[in-house]
Order: sequence, then structure tokens, then C-alpha cells
Amino acid sequence: MHLISLGQYSRAFDPAVTTDIQALVMQLESVPLADLLGSYKVGYRYGYIGAEDRMMYPLITPGAIVIIDEARTVITPGPWRRESERPIYFLETREGFVCCWCAIESGNLILQPHPLSPEGPRVVPRKAVDVIGQITAVAMRLENVDGPVRSP
Repeated sequence: MHLISLGQYSRAFDPAVTTDIQALVMQLESVPLADLLGSYKVGYRYGYIGAEDRMMYPLITPGAIVIIDEARTVITPGPWRRESERPIYFLETREGFVCCWCAIESGNLILQPHPLSPEGPRVVPRKAVDVIGQITAVAMRLENVDGPVRSP
């Protein structure tokens, strides 16, 4: 776990866990990271996909930074013609933050991972989840962090 100083307060940052990094990004606005992500815009916030979060893998890899549109909090029902049309949401549950596809069924929210993800779907009561917003952009590595996978 790393301690990040954010001006008047400090908070622990665990790179293994998906989290909201809005305060951190606000402090970094004058650094090159802001150029990569784009300028801060009202109504948008930033999230970090934890190193242990495989919900949207391989579409969104662990360690990615996501931009969230806070105005898009309504879960949109399908069908979708292709994966790229389906909205990805950033949610806050009692257990922490989650980035995934969603569906509503019988008053429950179904947190749906990417089909190639090792994670399974989760069903949670709709009232137990805050929809932070819809993911509108992603900054992530395209190569494995440990380098390319090589055949023996």
C-alpha cells in the first residue's frame, strides 16, 4: 500500500484495489498525466482499475485509469449489436468500487464481467450500489506489465 499526499490530507492508495482517484488527478492537473487523460472537466471523474481487478479483462486491463461521466448513472438495457456499444459502469458497493457491465433484474443489479474474464457475475440489491457513472475513456497498457508472453 502506498501513501499519497493530496495537499491538506493524505490517504492510503492500494494499487491492488479499484478506486476513485478524483482527488489525486486534481492534484496532478499540471503534470504530463493530465495531457494523457485530457483536461479535467466538470461532470467527469477518474477511477483506477486495481491490479487484482479482472472484471473487464481483457477489455480493460488492471492498472488502467478510466474517465467516468457522472451524468450517465442510469443502467441502459440492451440489446447491443457489439461489445463496444455496451456501456461500462463504475460503481461503488459496500465492498468497494467495481468497473463492469450491468443489468437490472427483479430489483437486483447484476454485475457482469467480460466473457473472457476469470471473474463470475455478481448479483447485488440495487439499493446497495451507487452508480458513479459510465466509463467514457480508458488509459491503459496494451502490453503485459511483465513484458510480452513468450512461447517456451
